[in-house]
Amino acid sequence: MWERRATRGVTPFVALGVLIGLAATFVFASPRTVDISPVPNAAGLSSLTPITIAFNQPMDTASVEARLRVAPETEGDYAVNADGKIVRFVPRVAWPEGATVVVSLAAGARSARGLPLLVGRTWQFSIGAARIAYLADSGGPANILTIPLAGGEAMQLTRASHGVLDFAASPDGTRLAYAAVRDDGGSDLRAVNANDGGDVELLACPGEGCRAAQWSPDARLIAFERRPLIRGAGGKTRVGEPRTWLLDLTAGEAWPVPPEGHVTAAPRWSAAGLLAYYDSSEQMLVVVDLVARQTTLIANDSGEMGAWSSDGLALIFADIVFTTDAPTTGSTTAATATAGSDPAAPAFYSHLVQVEVATRARQELSVGPLVEDAGAAPAPLGAWIAFGRKYLDAARWTPGRQLWLMRPDGSNAHALTDAGDYHHSAVVWSPDGRRVVFTRFNIASPGASPELWTVNVDGSDARLLVERGYLPTWLP
Repeated sequence: MWERRATRGVTPFVALGVLIGLAATFVFASPRTVDISPVPNAAGLSSLTPITIAFNQPMDTASVEARLRVAPETEGDYAVNADGKIVRFVPRVAWPEGATVVVSLAAGARSARGLPLLVGRTWQFSIGAARIAYLADSGGPANILTIPLAGGEAMQLTRASHGVLDFAASPDGTRLAYAAVRDDGGSDLRAVNANDGGDVELLACPGEGCRAAQWSPDARLIAFERRPLIRGAGGKTRVGEPRTWLLDLTAGEAWPVPPEGHVTAAPRWSAAGLLAYYDSSEQMLVVVDLVARQTTLIANDSGEMGAWSSDGLALIFADIVFTTDAPTTGSTTAATATAGSDPAAPAFYSHLVQVEVATRARQELSVGPLVEDAGAAPAPLGAWIAFGRKYLDAARWTPGRQLWLMRPDGSNAHALTDAGDYHHSAVVWSPDGRRVVFTRFNIASPGASPELWTVNVDGSDARLLVERGYLPTWLP
């Protein structure tokens, strides 16, 4: 009897234990979040900051999308990494400046095996004011600084002991890839976080100089120039001819872009992921579709890479135009150098042209023979093209190139600046296309330092942002 009662007493506990074990197995087998970005309560972030959620196992992305809520609502795109464990929401429309963004992931999102997320997550972060990143030497090696567009105190991001050559912001504005100079005269590629200053090496280039980094639209690749270091007489080092390379940020591998032996430089990505660069060996713009493995060649004798149109379908660049109408000014421009002392001799000017990549259809945007246009910078929403213009006739000639705007078809061209002694260049647009920041330099004053200025597209609120600053980049 004892043994029978004992057996009956144990059975419910065994069953309960089995149930608990099954429940525990279910809980531990179910997906869970292991990391989120931005971190909770992060402040002063870019208006294009993406939301990233990392899970402990591959997820059914559609179920995650269905349960993710963001306030304020904004348009965006979802992306998932190769193993399916990281889901990212990338906004296409900027978060409002100063807004608090609340992110909620509800329970129930499923793993690739169909198991549900048992515990959801809710957190928030705040968007900061628009900032400008730029280079400044401040009496020493140039480094990257940022400053609020509204003005205020500048913050130094990099502290490269030998200086920074150039830099470029990632598509979301949260990271800056830059060329850090070494003591041997070469340079390595590094990246700094625009929010917290965290700094990492992207690619060491021993015996070489790597620079001119440009992020692909999905931030997975960086195109850059790689130049050999050449030791000359007296032990002095100089950099050789450039070649365009690609760096895979996930794999950490880099490789040269064909063809072998060509001098290629100034890589630029289109919004659709096409890569363009200038091949000075052939005097051609080269456009590469890395997915379709197709290459398009566009003739360009000026040597200027130019810029992609806002829709990513065309390239806008300065090209050489010849004319018999030689200017009569005594300025030392390219046109007068060609014309010499004979007013009837042919002269050349740089005019802006737009070439559609798919058809190679060509449209001249500059109007008039006695203008020299360069440095096209299309607005992100396609309403305007900013560019630099200098008149070459005696009555209107100025030492510096002025900042102008025109519509994408070349119409309604008009000046934004009127400071003849100043050269205006390096224009960058605000994400909404309402404002530009640019570098200006007083050509008529020996030893003058570059300045960063900003102005609205209607010409209002023109003001100095930074003294001794150059190469601006907008951090949305």
